[in-house]
Amino acid sequence: MLKSKQPGHADNTEEHLRLEPLAIEDDRSEPSSSVDAAPGEQEELALYALDTAYGGHLPDAKRLKTLHSEWSATQRYRSAPSSSAGAKMASPGERQQPAPHALDAVALTALNLAAECELDAVDLRQKAAQYKQAARRQLARCELAAGAVRQLAQHKPPAAALRGLAARALAARKLAVWHELTARALGEQVAQNELVAGAMRQLVAENESADAKLLSLSDINEGQLR
Repeated sequence: MLKSKQPGHADNTEEHLRLEPLAIEDDRSEPSSSVDAAPGEQEELALYALDTAYGGHLPDAKRLKTLHSEWSATQRYRSAPSSSAGAKMASPGERQQPAPHALDAVALTALNLAAECELDAVDLRQKAAQYKQAARRQLARCELAAGAVRQLAQHKPPAAALRGLAARALAARKLAVWHELTARALGEQVAQNELVAGAMRQLVAENESADAKLLSLSDINEGQLR
């Protein structure tokens, strides 16, 4: 995330609006996800997008890995060919297939994380608006400082005074640029969070459809066992 201090009031000096350098990670080296992914890879792409949005530091990473393993096992159970003559009972030595409610757990986690992404997007929009306002204030101060330098230059003041005013104008300009860059980076983070939230909602819809298919398959197996 960005390392920045909140901007102060409108009448404060530049020191209250000073920002630390932006710390934006460059993820261009990360592998890009294919748009035409197979159905079995969609949940992995969604989890990868979510992990990328949080910078690889999810608060419940261990639980998410567990749910992902359950999801993968359920995918194998769903794609396994069913016998038309009757369902085969699992022997004591075989590993029991995961229950269909594992999809519900994955769907619930996806819904919670999608809601967190949407809340983060609202907060980042507010911060972006604050930084844009601060940038406009700093640009106005730059114009005032530049005007003062031009007026003093007409009256040929001492060179030291001109250098001091020019340095202040340059510092105000740099600070305004930092505010503008911060607002732009926050806007990009908002867009990224919205994409992740959409991917989570799509994953929830796919989970509901898969859950219905598993329940239907379970009813068929029970009928064959009878």
